[in-house]
Amino acid sequence: MKISILFAAFFFIFVPPLLSFEGNVTRVIDGDTLEILTVQNRQIRVRLYAVDAPEKAQPYYQKSKENLEKMCAGEPALVAVMNADRYERIVGVVYCQGLNAGLEQAREGYAWVYEFFAAQDSNSSSITHYHTAQTNAKIAKQGIWQDKSPTPPWDFRRKKGTESASIPAQTSVQ
Repeated sequence: MKISILFAAFFFIFVPPLLSFEGNVTRVIDGDTLEILTVQNRQIRVRLYAVDAPEKAQPYYQKSKENLEKMCAGEPALVAVMNADRYERIVGVVYCQGLNAGLEQAREGYAWVYEFFAAQDSNSSSITHYHTAQTNAKIAKQGIWQDKSPTPPWDFRRKKGTESASIPAQTSVQ
C-alpha cells in the first residue's frame, strides 16, 4: 500500500496528470503490456486496460504477444489513461492504427476480459464491448478459446503464488 501511495505521489509530481498521451510503441512486452516513447521523449510502460493475456508459461502466450506486435509495434499510439498499477505501469486504453488494442486482443481470442478492471469501471457500456468481443471469440473458437478449458492468467498466477503481485493498485489518475 505504501508503495502505491509513493508511486501515486511520484506520478503526480513528475508526470502532469494525464487524460491521454501520444507516442510510438517501441516494444511489446507481452500480450497486454507495451512500452511507448512519448512525444516528450519519455519511455512509459503501459498495461492494456480491461484485458489479461496469457502468461509466459501458458498456451497462446507467444501468439498473443505476436498479435499485439502486429497491431502496435513501431506504430503511433494514443493512450487514454485509466489508472496505475503496483508495477508502476500506467493502465490505459491504447489505440494503435485506430483500433483499441485491448478490445482487439479480446475480439481475436488472445486475452480475457480482466474482471478486476471491469468491476472498477463505472462506464459499464465500455466493459460490455469487451465482454461481447470475448463472447464472440469463444463462440468462434478463436485463439485461447480453441482449448477446451483455458486457464485465465489470474488463476494461473494464483496457482504459481504470484496473484497478489498482479492485482493493480487502486490508484486512479482520472
